[in-house]
Amino acid sequence: MSNFSLLELIIVAGLLTALNPFNIGLFSALIAGTFGKGHPRATVHAVVASFLFTYSVFLALLSVGLIEILDILPIKTVAVIGLMIALMAVLWGLVLVKEFFWYGIHDNIPHRIYGVLHKYTVKRNNPAGGAILGIITAGTSLLNVSIQILSLSVIIALSKPNVEWWGLLVPLVFVMPLIIIFIFSLRRFKISAILKWKEDSKAIMRLSGGLTLIILGWVILLLLNGVIGSIL
Repeated sequence: MSNFSLLELIIVAGLLTALNPFNIGLFSALIAGTFGKGHPRATVHAVVASFLFTYSVFLALLSVGLIEILDILPIKTVAVIGLMIALMAVLWGLVLVKEFFWYGIHDNIPHRIYGVLHKYTVKRNNPAGGAILGIITAGTSLLNVSIQILSLSVIIALSKPNVEWWGLLVPLVFVMPLIIIFIFSLRRFKISAILKWKEDSKAIMRLSGGLTLIILGWVILLLLNGVIGSIL
C-alpha cells in the first residue's frame, strides 16, 4: 500500500470511527457544563485543551505502542495476529450493520462510570478536571473503538510506510470532529442542536462504524495475502 493510500485510509476510517455517540455526547456535555458555569473564554479554552490533550496522548501511546510491538515481532506472528484481528473486525462490523436494521445493542454506560463522567463534565469544570476526563473518556471509549485502533495499527505495521510515527495520525484524526464541535460552540452554535443531531444519527453512526470495520478487515486480509504467500 502506498503512503498516500494509507493516509487516505487512516483519515476516512479515523473520522468515521470518531463520529460515535459516546464521544460526541460526552464532549458536548463538557462544553455545555463549562459554558454553563459562566467561566471566561480563556478558562473554557483551557478545559477543552486539557481534555483533548490527555485524550489524544492516551490514544497516541496506545497506537504507537501497538505498531512498535508489531514491528519487532516475527512476520509469522504478525500474520497470525493480523488474521485474528481481521476476522474480529469483519464479524463485529457485521453485527453493527445488523443493528442498523434491527436495534439490539444498548449503549448504556455502567452506573459507576456514568457517575464519574457526570462529575467531571458538570461539577468539576476546570483544566485539571478536563485532563482527568480526557483519560477516562479515552479508556472508556476503547469499548467502541478498540478493534478499529487494532486494525489500523496492523495495517500500518504491514504497510511499513517510509514515514515514521504514522500511529500519531490515528489520535489526530480522532479528535478532529471534537475540535469542529468546539469551534461551532464558540460561534454560538447551540449544544442542544449537536446533541439532537447525535441522537438522530445514532443508527447511521452504527452503520458507518460497521462498514468501516468490514473494510478494515478486508484491507488487512489483502495485505496478509502477500505476507502469507511469502512465508508458506
